[in-house]
Amino acid sequence: MALLCRATSMSGFCGHMGGQADQPRVLIIVNVFHPDRGGGAAVFTDLARGLAARGFAVTIRCAYPYYPEWRDKSGGNGWRIQRYEEEQVRVERYGIFIPSRPNSLFQRLVYEASFLFSLLRSLPRGRGYDMVMVFCPLVGAVAFATLNKWLWRKPLWLNVQDLSATAAQAGGIARGRVAPAVLNAVQKGLFNRADLWSSISPVMIDRLLPLRTKRQPVLYLPNWLNASLAAEIRALPDRARRPPADPVNLLYAG
Repeated sequence: MALLCRATSMSGFCGHMGGQADQPRVLIIVNVFHPDRGGGAAVFTDLARGLAARGFAVTIRCAYPYYPEWRDKSGGNGWRIQRYEEEQVRVERYGIFIPSRPNSLFQRLVYEASFLFSLLRSLPRGRGYDMVMVFCPLVGAVAFATLNKWLWRKPLWLNVQDLSATAAQAGGIARGRVAPAVLNAVQKGLFNRADLWSSISPVMIDRLLPLRTKRQPVLYLPNWLNASLAAEIRALPDRARRPPADPVNLLYAG
């Protein structure tokens, strides 16, 4: 969190904060959030709560809980927008099409587009924020953030957890030559609307650098072990603990 705040200052974002000096207004756009845990949800949740605890006025726009089970876990997914406050964070939930076959290219495209069009209802309220953060791998979220920046001229921070076009090709969702080429072009175009990029590993940074067309800063901000996971580890029974000389080897894959 300290690294994030320092990066914000170094990148000049603090100069764009137009709200009260003691409470900058931040809009974070993600697809997954608490109580989801997979797909980066724990990381996004901890970030939002951490910023709120440090004096930021944080609003999250996300989908209803659905991941990684790919089902409507709350029973509330639909057209209605749900708004509430939790842990000092204002949460707004928007409906999303949940694929029954996540490996279907058509269903994945509808999935992405549904989140974009669902979020568009909030576009008139984009003026009230000092900066916007958006997390990829959901390109629909990035597309909305791009439109918000175009309309309201708010600085946009893009954090790349994964490259959607590359993942779709590697997972066999986008096959042949045309589909991957189109997805890569759309992804590159949207990414380059952001003022600042960050990602979670040196390998991802190396993949992002060739995509730049405007020389945006690209920051290395690893977020693998989040506070929620650390709390879960601390809560394990004593018999699961090991002495410092014999630590548990934890493999993170994501």
